[in-house]
Amino acid sequence: MLTALLNLSAVCTLNLLLFLCRFTHSFYPTELPFAFLGVEKGGIYSIGTYGCIQGEENTFFFREGLISMLKELEPKVVIVYGAMPKSIFSDLTNKTTFIQIDDWIKRCHGGK
Repeated sequence: MLTALLNLSAVCTLNLLLFLCRFTHSFYPTELPFAFLGVEKGGIYSIGTYGCIQGEENTFFFREGLISMLKELEPKVVIVYGAMPKSIFSDLTNKTTFIQIDDWIKRCHGGK
């Protein structure tokens, strides 16, 4: 049932956006207005932080991509698979409702 709530288009779009920014070093997420074309506004979307926010550069691009997504899509709810560090999410919680789901390692090891 949870998968019915996840919007694969938004997940793929955000991942593509982060890929373009991170590996080309030519773009910043805010300079890619086409990244969310075709994804309906005001929906429920999912993003994953697991393995995506290690290191300062990855954290920067993830946060910038998330800010762009919030601005362009105006989501009702964002489901976050993995950690929600305050350094990324603290000042964004007033933009939408975030629902955090522990990653599989945390669930397998009882939160340790």
